[in-house]
Formats: sequence, structure tokens, C-alpha cells
Amino acid sequence: MNKKNVIRPGKTSLNRKLVSRRRFLKYSFWGTTAAVASTATIQYLNQVKQQPDATNNFSLFRPMDVIILQALIPVILAGALPVSKAKQVQSIDILIHNLETALNNFSPANRQQIMQLFDLLSMPITRILAAGIWSRWEKTPPERIDQFLFNWRNSRIGQLNLAYNALAQLIPSIWYGSSENWASIGYAGPPKIT
Repeated sequence: MNKKNVIRPGKTSLNRKLVSRRRFLKYSFWGTTAAVASTATIQYLNQVKQQPDATNNFSLFRPMDVIILQALIPVILAGALPVSKAKQVQSIDILIHNLETALNNFSPANRQQIMQLFDLLSMPITRILAAGIWSRWEKTPPERIDQFLFNWRNSRIGQLNLAYNALAQLIPSIWYGSSENWASIGYAGPPKIT
């Protein structure tokens, strides 16, 4: 057998052209995907950067922030909210207003970080990547939200731990900071000094 007539894989000019075509197609695919994702993200950010919800008298929270809080609060305060659905909705609404009041009293840097957390949770791509929540907040079951909070609490990523602590400490502290909710934990209030 003549060694000149043996075709060795990877040594022909045809294979080199196929490899470069494959690379071209691969890079084209990922480039197009990145461009589409960037465009979608920019369009979504333009929608998210809307003004606070004036219809509900919010000066800081945007409509999407309110939706996120309405989904998170029942999970974080499981067992503490009223059993009646109407009273629960009313309690959540009052709590969201109290949260906004508290945030307005935070330093600008802390307030900005909390609002960036809401930005992270409101954008679909970051919500999916960071929280693993694929559906919209209002359609996400409480068990899934509880799992996402559990994952953030036990994450090896320090930023996710901080985000969990911000949510899991801020919401209950505002809830139990209100005297109407003291009875649910058996607290009669501060001692009265006469």
C-alpha cells in the first residue's frame, strides 16, 4: 500500500474548511442569541424603569415591586398572616406601605441596594438565572418561592445570602414592628411606666 494514497483525517483542506464553517455557524448562533437577549433585556429594562405606582399611593415601589412583594410576603410570613383571604390581602397591602415608609428612611445607598434586588427579581432573565423562578411572580406557587428562598439562604454565593437576609429580616421586622401584629406572637407590648 502506498503511503501517499492514504487519507488521514484532519489533514485535508476540505476538513479545514468544514471546521471553519462549523465555527462560523457556532459563533453566528451565539452572537445572534446574545444580540436577541440584549435587545429583549434593554426593552424590558425600559419598561421596568417606570415610575412608582401612583394609583396605590407608592412613592418608591413600582408595580412590579408590589407584585414581587405580594408573592414573597405570604411565604416569608407563613403562619403569621390572617387566615381570611380578604384580611390577608389587606394586611399585605398595609405591610407593603410600611415597607416603603421604612425604605424611605434608609440611607440612599441601602435603599438603592434593595431596589436593585427588586430589579434583579423583576427581570425575567435574571429572575430565572438568580432565583430559578421561570413563571411570573403572581403565578409562582408558594412552594417554589420557599425553595428559592431556601436556596438563597444556603447558597455558597455571598451576595445571594445577603439578598436572602435582606428579604427575610426586613419583611418580618416591619411586620412585627407594627403593634397590630404583636398579639399574634403573644407580645403585650412594652411595659407601661406609671
